[in-house]
Amino acid sequence: MAEHRHSGDEAPEGWPEGDTPQEISRRRFMTMAIGFVGGLLALAYGGLGLRFLWPASQKSIQWEEVGTSDEFKVGGQPVLKVTHNQGSEGGAWIVRLKEEGLVAYDMHCTHLQCPYTWAGTSFACPCHGSQFDIHGNVTHPPAPRPLRRRAIKEENGKVYVGGIIS
Repeated sequence: MAEHRHSGDEAPEGWPEGDTPQEISRRRFMTMAIGFVGGLLALAYGGLGLRFLWPASQKSIQWEEVGTSDEFKVGGQPVLKVTHNQGSEGGAWIVRLKEEGLVAYDMHCTHLQCPYTWAGTSFACPCHGSQFDIHGNVTHPPAPRPLRRRAIKEENGKVYVGGIIS
């Protein structure tokens, strides 16, 4: 049987016409590289999806003391409390509502995460003009949804705030 030697420019016998071994190996490499990158993206988004479906339980929330129960009276103005467990920009607006009791809102607007302020009768975001009522509902867009709530509890006359729960 005669051995057929071929240069890199001609296809061996039985290979599709026009495909050289170098092109096949490049094609195979690109297929593997694209598959690898796609797999990494799928793992990353899959992990985020699982975290969304199974959020941290209330038991794993890091509670931080933000004041005493006496500081928050029904009908009083919301009070901004900076928290350290949530990073350097963590904080919550805390208010005691007649119907719901103590409520804590994350200090960031739901539009583009700018910190907002209490403007006397509503929460107002200085970045793009969003406004929210005392219950956290959007009264003036562009914010797409109500303010996010943070876990809050009272124990022995002290108020504690945890992570975002909604």
